[in-house]
Amino acid sequence: MSNTHRAFEILKILRIHSDEEHPLTFEDIRQRLLEKELDMNRKTFYADIARLREVGHHIHTARSNNFGYYIESEPFTFAQAKLLVDAIQSSRFISKDMSNELIDHIASLTSTYQAGQLKSRLYVDERSKTLNKSVYTTVDRLQNAITKNKKIRFRYYDTVLNRHDERDRRFKHDGAFYLVSPYMLVWGEDNYYCVGHHEQRDTISNFRIDRMDNVVIMPESRIPATTASKDPQFNLSKYAQNIFAMYRGYNSIITIQADMDLLSTFSDRFGTSGKYKRLNDQRFEITTNVEISPPFYAFIFQFGSKVTIISPSQVVNEFKEHVKKTLYLYEK
Repeated sequence: MSNTHRAFEILKILRIHSDEEHPLTFEDIRQRLLEKELDMNRKTFYADIARLREVGHHIHTARSNNFGYYIESEPFTFAQAKLLVDAIQSSRFISKDMSNELIDHIASLTSTYQAGQLKSRLYVDERSKTLNKSVYTTVDRLQNAITKNKKIRFRYYDTVLNRHDERDRRFKHDGAFYLVSPYMLVWGEDNYYCVGHHEQRDTISNFRIDRMDNVVIMPESRIPATTASKDPQFNLSKYAQNIFAMYRGYNSIITIQADMDLLSTFSDRFGTSGKYKRLNDQRFEITTNVEISPPFYAFIFQFGSKVTIISPSQVVNEFKEHVKKTLYLYEK
């Protein structure tokens, strides 16, 4: 029997059947080896453990009631795996079947016990999941197009109710193809977007990846983002940071005053891009660059009298009109 083969089998046993809460004794491991028609004594076992540690495997010794061994989760700790599973569960652009498949893959990289814990807490809410089951293929093609500096072609659809009042797909513009120069993929507001230059509209737009269909990589080179935006200083990272709910509007530097108890909320939304100023113990002011759009006004509107837009006057007036139109619906 090859020493390498036996050591590899020991490693597999530890990976699958052990973790910090479930260490395996020498006898536990020996019995599992016997099931594979392999055997060992304590001397060869200690030599194999030492060899595995030498090549970088984090095998730990547990000194409790029974002297045992366990391997640190590879490549994830349980907490890391749980975070990934939770992110997949909450992602709208991943279908229910794809979510379960991804979670199974992650669980397979943890111990049997940890995999059981991950799956026992599993709840995939299909009510908000996408209808598109080809997201893997779409993401792969988009990334290839970006890497190869190529344009893409695709059809884009909305969700509608069919005659049975069930959710269904309907292609926009009678199924006409969009021609786009893709620049980056962005995760925002629980969805995944492709940011690119929309050739028909001659503007930089954001496309929900789960609403893209039949993506084809074209032979033509894409238009550079600086050319498409007509701004030699255009920065994709700043663009993604400033936009609200991936809804394209117009860019503006704004000043907002808000109650101090909203500081954490504004800090989460605008990060370090804003310039903050304490007005008094109750209020603060922030000046920042924002993409002005309906989702931005909705963000401000939710805080009522706690938030005031100070400048510029154009944004103040637009927000007033937004509030008036909303109020009018309830006064009829």
